[in-house]
Amino acid sequence: MPSMNAPCPGKVRQREVVARFKFLKEMGLKKPDFLPDFGGPKKARLAQEFVESGFPKSGQAPSFQATLNGKPATADDLASAVSGASDFQAQPYDEETLERVITFTANGKSCEMKMTQEGKVLSVTV
Repeated sequence: MPSMNAPCPGKVRQREVVARFKFLKEMGLKKPDFLPDFGGPKKARLAQEFVESGFPKSGQAPSFQATLNGKPATADDLASAVSGASDFQAQPYDEETLERVITFTANGKSCEMKMTQEGKVLSVTV
């Protein structure tokens, strides 16, 4: 009698293959150009949630800075200035600073957010 765990002739075993390339960053190696930017869409969604929820402290990096029309601003100032923000686009990570720039528009203005690899917001410029 054949074993219950033996592969059946004519059947193909399917296995989920997951590529994990974070170890490259941990080793200080640059991501190969042929690999896609896996975290871009996720970071863009995080940025949008951060803006829509009023720039909460929990999403801010300890060195968080906000600028509105070239002047320092508070999270409350930003919240009113970016109501209806849209078109969040994540740019590739800067290989030297390991920061990601997220661009978006608010009230017809181009805006920029800098984010850490961990998803904490370093700065917002409106």
